[in-house]
Amino acid sequence: MLPPRMLPLPNTLIDQEEKTRAYWMTEILDGSSTMGVAWNVSLTRPPPSILPSASATTSQTNSTSLPYEQNMPWLAFSDELWTTMPEFCISVASFGDLETSASFTSYVNLVVNELYIVHQFLQQPFDRRTAAGRAKWQAECKGVDERLQKWRSSSTLFNSAVKSCHDQQQQHHHNQLSHHATISSTHAPPTNMAASDAAVEENRDFDPITILAVAMYNMAIIALYQRLAFPANEIEQPHGPFYHAIQRCLDASDEITMVVRNVNDADLENMSPHLIFPLFVAARFFIVHARITGVEVPKNIDLIMYSLRVCGQRWNLARKFLFICSEDVDIVS
Repeated sequence: MLPPRMLPLPNTLIDQEEKTRAYWMTEILDGSSTMGVAWNVSLTRPPPSILPSASATTSQTNSTSLPYEQNMPWLAFSDELWTTMPEFCISVASFGDLETSASFTSYVNLVVNELYIVHQFLQQPFDRRTAAGRAKWQAECKGVDERLQKWRSSSTLFNSAVKSCHDQQQQHHHNQLSHHATISSTHAPPTNMAASDAAVEENRDFDPITILAVAMYNMAIIALYQRLAFPANEIEQPHGPFYHAIQRCLDASDEITMVVRNVNDADLENMSPHLIFPLFVAARFFIVHARITGVEVPKNIDLIMYSLRVCGQRWNLARKFLFICSEDVDIVS
């Protein structure tokens, strides 16, 4: 069965509209469900017989492309075949002004455009045994990360979502401190904390697409850096851990935790199943980090496991991931 990108070009406007929607939805599902796994880029790679010569490839390579992109000769080929590739659709697609675009448009832009670069990077081979090879790997990894951060800084909706989560978390913490201070000073019976948080819940604007975008972005950061964080075997042991990668993964895991902290159970249960994998990826890194470094598993993992339990009321995948995390936490503890 051919993917939508390989089907014949449409003949009518209606057919074109239907195939356009089918194409982008397929790319979203593919890009968001395969981050960090064996993504099959060969589906869009042309046969070697139609590839241009090395000199032609060098002359056609965009000088602004990332270093690893310049080593991929299959990015340049005939115009007819080029129009069937995701890279062409991405290059001609217009997502509008990120400052005014809807959350779903921003999500499409993130998953189909920005994370496509992450997918490509994760497929590239690097020499992990030598210092020069690891330095090259680290530098190009940072380049992809900087591109993602640049996209993030230009997305008002994305930044507003993170700021809203920070504000709600601080408000909840303030309510708890005020509540305990009142009890200590008056020795009055405790009141219901749910009532004190009601204003925060009522005033927040819940947008499941924005929540999913934040989770997907941070999962991409973890997928990007996790192979660099710790030596994978005895051959890599002399190089030691890459502390920048460790910190980026920890920050991303914390932000995934923060963004689901402000989602009530009913909304969380009805969220897209694509939220489940970012939760699991964050929990897995917390566990691996604790096991390798010998520190305690952070308390944030309790919230992640609770979120998986809530999602598990609807999705069997969440129940499986919850079981895996529970077993691993018991081993580390």
